[in-house]
Formats: sequence, C-alpha cells, structure tokens
Amino acid sequence: MTQGESQVIVYKQQSTPVKAVVKGFLSIHEFATLCRTTVRTIRFYDKKGILKPASVDSYTGYRYYHPHQTREFFKIKLIQRFDVPLKEIAKVAKTYSEGSFLDKKLVQLKKVIEEKQREYRALQIIKNDLVDGKMKQNIKVKNVGPFFVFGKEFLDARYDRINADITDLYKKAKELGLSTKTQEHVLYLNPHEYGPHRTRLEISLILSKLPKTVPNGYFAKKIPKVKVLTYFYKGPYEYLTFVHQKMYSIAKKKGFLKGYSFDIYTNWPLTTKSEYDYETLVGYPME
Repeated sequence: MTQGESQVIVYKQQSTPVKAVVKGFLSIHEFATLCRTTVRTIRFYDKKGILKPASVDSYTGYRYYHPHQTREFFKIKLIQRFDVPLKEIAKVAKTYSEGSFLDKKLVQLKKVIEEKQREYRALQIIKNDLVDGKMKQNIKVKNVGPFFVFGKEFLDARYDRINADITDLYKKAKELGLSTKTQEHVLYLNPHEYGPHRTRLEISLILSKLPKTVPNGYFAKKIPKVKVLTYFYKGPYEYLTFVHQKMYSIAKKKGFLKGYSFDIYTNWPLTTKSEYDYETLVGYPME
C-alpha cells in the first residue's frame, strides 16, 4: 500500500481497517471534545440512530467522525432545547434545516412569551386589587341595562359548569334563530354571600331583540336599567370567587346589597383563546 493510498477520506459510514483512517477523521474522543460534550453522549446518539459515525473500524470497533458532523451534532442539540422527544429527533433533523426549524420554534416561542406577558399583567392586577386591598379605587358606579336576554334558571348550579351551560344556550339560540350579541349574563339568585357550588343561577345570553316565544324551560325577558356598583375584572375565572368575596364585603359595608349580584362576560372562551383575556363585569345593585 502506498502513502497516497493510506490517506483515503471516507464520507459514508463503512467498515474500514484502522490503518485506512488516517487523514480527515476524528476519533470519538476528539469529536466529543470538538463538540464540547462527552464520549458517552456521542455513543448514546449512535445507539439511538441519531448521529452515526462516518466510519467504524472492522477490527477494533472504534468509531470515527468527520469534522463536518459537528454541524449535525449542534443541530441535534438545538432540537433538544425545544423538548422534542428523543425518538423524533432524527426525523425532525432530516425534515427541517436549522433555519426552518428555528423559524417554526420562534413563532411558537413568541406565542408563549405573549401568553406569559398576559399572565404577568393579570397577576399584577390580582395582587394589587385582591391581595393588597386596592380594589376600591377601581370600583365604579354605573347604570347597567336595559337589555334583552334569553336564558335558563338553574336550581342547583355549579360555577365550573357555567361555560358548558352557556355553550348549550348558544346552541339552543341558534336552533331558534335568535340574534345574540356574544355577551352573557349570569345572575346569582342566592340571597347570601357568593358561592360557586350548589347555587341558584339564571344564565342568559344578551340579545339584539326580544323573541315573541321561547320553549318551555327557558325564558326571554327585558333586564331593566339599574344603578350598580361594578368592578371590571380581566383574567382567569378561577379568581372570580375571590373577586365576588371582595365585592360582597365592600357592598355590604356600604349598604348596597339591594338585589342579586351578577356577571356580564364580554370576552370569554368562545371569543378568545387566552384565559388571561377573559373579561367580566361584576355587578352589585345599589337600588
């Protein structure tokens, strides 16, 4: 064998005598050092079929890698940063270039950041108003109504069922051809402090006009204009109980418990994907 023949560069994985691998290839230890990782990691990637060596010595079983494979390694590490399951990494690496993969993940990451920003703003409001006691400065006296509603009375309602009950009402309203405004009205008919379970409710949809007739078990009526102590809450429904507890306490101290408290949903799961964009007007009648 001549000196020229001893300097063969092999790019595809194959079984090669150790003497043939002289120029242009790295031992597994050298390759691991170049990638700033461990030999154990490189062997693991080989075992899982994620990153195969360029050449394997048929006598010793030694693995050899080409320097260009460092790019493959860093692509794999990039994919791993986004919690892609191990069994899918090889497929993803073949499907996407680094650029297209990053473009896809940047879009996803932007959505996550935007949602976290909404969460941050909502938690700031919750802390300021509900925890630090600054709610009073955001409570306003307003005239609410008049408006038309189509709905149903629930004698033993659960607060965590309200969204499903509203969805059912929308289906019924569509069947009846009613014109809704994508706003919902929940009236709490218990004369005592707000309670989200085993409570009596009227759940209704706000309409553009009053229908002449509705099926048995449903009602359609006009809600009159009333002077109300209001608080505009934006955030997850899980904190609405806390909002009502605070509102009840404030209204009671002011002697404003003159009627049934209510919620008007102006932005909820049918109109927004983020729970931090849910908007609720909480009202306690003053007359």
